[in-house]
Amino acid sequence: MRREELHVAIEARWPTGPVASTRQLAEAGIDDRLLTGAVRKGVLLRLRRGAYVRNSHWSQLKPWERDGLRIQAHYETTGGACRYSHVSAARLHACSVWNCGPQVQ
Repeated sequence: MRREELHVAIEARWPTGPVASTRQLAEAGIDDRLLTGAVRKGVLLRLRRGAYVRNSHWSQLKPWERDGLRIQAHYETTGGACRYSHVSAARLHACSVWNCGPQVQ
């Protein structure tokens, strides 16, 4: 499938929210074949195993906004069973953080 076709198919089926888990995508009708093709063609970006974001959305974000999506990706892949502290918690509360990387804590 061509990139443009993948883009249209993904946009039409994308669940609400910027980050979606593999389970959410499957429920929306995005199967493994479509998902793999979209990642290979650069339509989707894999944030971590089982969590994806549309590349069109990701490319418009500032670095600190991307860090927030990484935390959301972590949350989606764990089924909401995690608690966040320190830098990750500060990011979730929209606090400024200095001299720290994008890791989820």
